[in-house]
Amino acid sequence: MRFWRRLLSLRRKEQSDSPGAERAYRRLQHFVADNEPPISHLPPDAQIEIQSGPDVDELPKVIGSFGHTPTNPIPVRGPMGQVSYLSRLITPSGQSIFGHRIGHIDRIDVYEIVSINGKEWDVLYLSMYHPRNSRKPPSGYSFAQTSNLGPIFTCVNSRVNEFPYKIDVAIRGYMRTKIGYPLCPTNLGKYLEPIDFTRPTEQLDRLKEADRLGMEPSSNYYQDTADDISS
Repeated sequence: MRFWRRLLSLRRKEQSDSPGAERAYRRLQHFVADNEPPISHLPPDAQIEIQSGPDVDELPKVIGSFGHTPTNPIPVRGPMGQVSYLSRLITPSGQSIFGHRIGHIDRIDVYEIVSINGKEWDVLYLSMYHPRNSRKPPSGYSFAQTSNLGPIFTCVNSRVNEFPYKIDVAIRGYMRTKIGYPLCPTNLGKYLEPIDFTRPTEQLDRLKEADRLGMEPSSNYYQDTADDISS
């Protein structure tokens, strides 16, 4: 992990040169670790629904493995809660993850994730209508206070074509939208290029299962607007 921390550290000089970047970085540190990320940017009806949802780590009377089936989704607080929850996950082998929202099945959101070394893939199901993020990780996973890449969001609420090779573009866009500054690990895209992110057969089967269950695909907003958000 020292290799990743060294190569993908945030631009400290850029932060010191830009008060806006420093403020955004501090806000992000709080959001990543907070189990109650902000929802004030959402419509009033959505805020009420989230605040009045079940305050639980796992929904009662569910069926299936926690987080691995839409019948037992991970309860989180709003769209930013999905991203903050996933960005803290550590895989069974101790790796942080990248993730993108590939679709939804009714009101359950579907995320594809992969470890930052490309070796571990998964599909997780989340429900965002809850007053706080679950404190329970899926089986085999654990939580870190921050990602191995630093206190940043490593997941986004949209589909990323060529995932995860374009995740840096998506993260910059998401950061600009949510905290007002396009924070992203330095040269993340460059350092992902030599890593083999080929999906194994087991992952392709998981994606087929999500389709079989009626998943509606997400838009590819951040990559579709890459010229704007990477400027």
